Parts: sequence; structure tokens; C-alpha cells
Amino acid sequence: MIAYGFVSFLWGFLEGTCFFLVPDIWLTFLACRKERDKWLTAAVIACIIGALAGGITMYFAAQHVGNRIFKGLFSIFIGVFQGIPYKIFASEWGALRGSLWLFILISIFARGIRFVFAVVLTRLIRFLGESKIPHWAKIKYVLLILFWVTFYSFYFIRHGI
Repeated sequence: MIAYGFVSFLWGFLEGTCFFLVPDIWLTFLACRKERDKWLTAAVIACIIGALAGGITMYFAAQHVGNRIFKGLFSIFIGVFQGIPYKIFASEWGALRGSLWLFILISIFARGIRFVFAVVLTRLIRFLGESKIPHWAKIKYVLLILFWVTFYSFYFIRHGI
């Protein structure tokens, strides 16, 4: 499924540079479907590569513009679960002229942890839903949409628009 990989890469790249909605939305949609694990794994990897490409873009762009927001690259591990956009970390580290290789290494793990967590949790919910909830196939996407609407509602309440 080349389209899955392309959309995953593109969404990861755009969210890493200018788009606001996280690629986890796409990945959880794929995980909710009965896709082969190898296609889902490829989509996660493409998303990580896309996010990394976006992050590297922001890293170099910030060297020309400058940006001072946070202290330390390792705070990216906390930020990915607190709603702090990845592009902020990439821009800051680039403005500080931090090591590109360290940024790449940490980005792979920080983004990968969250993407894999989202996919595994969605797969677990799908497995439980299929075995315990009647008519699961008819409601799974409604539940997924409700989750993401609720997620972003709380995000906007906490962080503003």
C-alpha cells in the first residue's frame, strides 16, 4: 500500500513544519482497520521519516531566523506527550546550532514512541471491541472520530487556538 506510506510521510512532514493536526490521527485510523501489520509498520516508519524530514527542515530554517523557546533537546520526550509541537523543538535546536545527528537520533525515538503507542493502543482497543462489543464494525470509526474531537477540544481549551 504505497498510498499509506505516502500519506504517512506527507502528514509527518507537514505536521513537523506547518500543519497542526498530529499524524497519530492517520495512524490510528489505519490501526482501526484490519490492515496487515507490515503495512501498518511501514506507515509508522514513513511517518517517522516524514516527521524527521520536517524537523530537519525546521532545524535549518531556524538557523537563519532564530528561535528561543525551551532548554535542552531531551525535553522533546516530555513535550510529545504534553502537546508541545515537534516543530518548536526542531526550531529551537536549530537556532541553538545543536548537533544535527543528536537531533535526528532523539527525534526518531521521541516520535517513534508516541506513534507506536498510538497504534498499539488502537489495535488493543480494536481487538477488545471486536470481541466484546456487538456491531463494532459499525461504530469503530464514530468512536475514533469522537476520540480525536474530544482530544483536540481539550487541547484547545488548555493551550488556546
